Amino acid sequence: MNWRLPLAWGVVLSAACAQQLLLERADLPVRFVTAGERFRIAVRSSGLERCYGVGFRLQYAPAGMLRFAGWSSGEFEPTGVLVREGPDSGGFAVLDVAAVSLVQPRRNPEVVRLEFVLAPDAPHGASAIFRFLDAWALVEDTLRWLPAGEVAFAIHGVVEVWPGDANNDGIVDSRDVAVIGRFARQGITGYRRSPASVEWRPQPVRAWALPEATYADCDGNGAVGVRDLAVVLYNYGLQRGSGLLPAPPAEDVVDLPAVRIALPEDTRLVVGIAEGCGAEAPSVRFVGGSGARCVGVREAAQTTFALELPQATQQLGELWLSAMPCQWHAEYLSREGDWRPLPLEMPSGVGTAESAFGGMLPPGTPVEVYTVLGQRWAVLQMSAHRRDLAELLPAGVYLLVWRTPQGERHTQWIITDGRGAIGFGRAVRQQ
Repeated sequence: MNWRLPLAWGVVLSAACAQQLLLERADLPVRFVTAGERFRIAVRSSGLERCYGVGFRLQYAPAGMLRFAGWSSGEFEPTGVLVREGPDSGGFAVLDVAAVSLVQPRRNPEVVRLEFVLAPDAPHGASAIFRFLDAWALVEDTLRWLPAGEVAFAIHGVVEVWPGDANNDGIVDSRDVAVIGRFARQGITGYRRSPASVEWRPQPVRAWALPEATYADCDGNGAVGVRDLAVVLYNYGLQRGSGLLPAPPAEDVVDLPAVRIALPEDTRLVVGIAEGCGAEAPSVRFVGGSGARCVGVREAAQTTFALELPQATQQLGELWLSAMPCQWHAEYLSREGDWRPLPLEMPSGVGTAESAFGGMLPPGTPVEVYTVLGQRWAVLQMSAHRRDLAELLPAGVYLLVWRTPQGERHTQWIITDGRGAIGFGRAVRQQ
């Protein structure tokens, strides 16, 4: 489990009262309890100097689902602690607790630790309630009455997950891609589903520490990761009830992609997250065989995407990103059924040679500049110095085409970052 919630004490009386009892989870720093699990609470005092004893009646509910399972002493000797169960009253179960020391006074002592079990069928979203009644403290030779109070813990029960509906709105669409991307970057984990399936039907699982992340675990393995995107793609367009949604939206056209990723020949599915270096997330677009389905969502500096390739695809094609990501986490599912990392690639083994052309060209030689979509961007009259390219071209990946004085045609990929840096692929001579 991934416990990321802040530690908080349950204050059981008004803040204006200095002498009080406090209650917290003693086993985990959270303010909820989970159906089917044991948990421990600690009761301590506050505002009590030279305290020789504390006692109270504790009511807790729901009585039929919240069961007392044992206790251990706090700062008082076990022989000086009394814990007894009383008769249920008004839907509440009852514990009477008293702890005393005859020789050693204490300052704000922890009184006792109590253990409970919450029934597996406890309803999600309900509350486990604890009430202090008839609370007293023995300070020096004075018996002081402490005010009543109440603490409630949210119950995390069993919820139903529809695989692919990561935001639990009843529809599998691009918004679910965004939710998975957010939780996957945070590394959220929780309970596994058992048995787990990716089929479109409700599947029970106990709610996680962060309840909304429970639905983002689409494959049921107990963690939100990029592979859950494949389940969104598998069930894309389905909704509870009847009917289908429209097909996934087409990707935005990217005129100046900056990074090329060649897909392996046995690719079946691709899922991943690309995080930009600046304020804007890089676009992700598939270029290649027809029939592919691609769903992508850009949020702030992060793009989350999923791509499915048809079985009959012969030429898989490539992924293109509009900018070099600072963080890249992508995997692909092979046709053999195993997941493998998809590395980030630079086009054509880009290097940093000073010459763009592997040899000097006469000043003023015309060089045609094309985008990766085949659009002619410009014709430059330029020298062979890299600083000229860095100054003339915006950030992106380009194909340069030129002819030598002898009539030979050459092509070369280049990449620029828009800030003066530039890298070159290997120049290729063509007949």
